[in-house]
Amino acid sequence: MPTTKDRYMITDTGEIAEALDVGAWRWPDFSRPEVLRHLVVRGAEAVLAEREERSKAVDALSELGIHYPPNYLEELREDWPE
Repeated sequence: MPTTKDRYMITDTGEIAEALDVGAWRWPDFSRPEVLRHLVVRGAEAVLAEREERSKAVDALSELGIHYPPNYLEELREDWPE
């Protein structure tokens, strides 16, 4: 079918075959291309959730109010050998 969208070729071997087998267990009524699509979407959802968790952790750290005084690094480096 003609399309202007990118297409990707993935060979059903090794890790890909194992992932598709796992997906086929989860979605037994789907064809392997449908299983692949579901795995890609679920994988993206997992990465987005991980990114959200990381963002929340960074926000929580920033709320601690830990700040270094002005010129902190310069003063710290004064003791370093040149």
